[in-house]
Amino acid sequence: ANVTEIRSEVVAPVARLLVSAGQAVRAGDPLVELRAPDVDAEVDRLEATVVRVAAELARSEVALKLARSNEQRMLHLGGTRLVSQDKVESAQRETESAQAGVRAAQASLKEAQLAVRHAKAMQQKLHVAAPVDGTVVDVSIREGEVAIPTSAALPGSLLLKLADTHRLLARVELSETELGKLELGDRAQVRSTVLGGPPLDGKFVDLRAKPSGGEAKFQGEIAFAPDALPARLVHTSCIADVDLDGGEPGLIVPLEAIRYPGQNVGSEGLATPYVLRVTAGRITFAPVETGLSNNRYQRVDRGLQEG
Repeated sequence: ANVTEIRSEVVAPVARLLVSAGQAVRAGDPLVELRAPDVDAEVDRLEATVVRVAAELARSEVALKLARSNEQRMLHLGGTRLVSQDKVESAQRETESAQAGVRAAQASLKEAQLAVRHAKAMQQKLHVAAPVDGTVVDVSIREGEVAIPTSAALPGSLLLKLADTHRLLARVELSETELGKLELGDRAQVRSTVLGGPPLDGKFVDLRAKPSGGEAKFQGEIAFAPDALPARLVHTSCIADVDLDGGEPGLIVPLEAIRYPGQNVGSEGLATPYVLRVTAGRITFAPVETGLSNNRYQRVDRGLQEG
């Protein structure tokens, strides 16, 4: 599944967690609310500054209108020589001063409005929303803990994870022999080794060589029907039960149950892996054929029956 990590963009304590693991969300749904009273107070202060500067601009515009009117009157009177040239020039200087006052007030208003936008953008970061549709698969922070804006693996750096569970894949390790027996479209049953529960039916959609520095390794990908996917399976280990030979799926046993020739006294002559079987109070060696495995479990194809 595609997993999106949700991180904070500001340093702030978590006020409220609005979702829990397993919950489906849509893009834009609120996930986490952070608390930063200083940011809220700053927004209020800057908005008040915008109101004050806007009022100053309005007064400056009125003053400019009056200065222009007075300048026109002085120019008219100066043309009839009813006022001196000094008064005409003084009226012109008053108009220029009023124009400068308007320009300064306009610049101050623009600066204050920009500061409000920046503060509100910071305030918006306190309300963390889902960037995409998905299912919450992990909540890494608790109410009261401090969120920090970093990609480093530090406490508080990761808020939660969202997964797109419309397409969930299981990746399984394969041997070269197993790879040779599989084809795209082959069915498989996958079980979570951590959560248990009934197996999920799926099909192989990809078979490939896995990059490795040494020996050849192989990998298969199994896809499932969307309506069969519990979100809690995301990022868990699993084991795939695959019918490689047209028979019934094998049994799943702990990896430690599988023994190899020479591991027990008397087993040196065996040619295949085996398990220890207790029959009538005696321990015997039961040869088995093994299939897919992971780092915890092994599938037994033949030689062992349930019970």
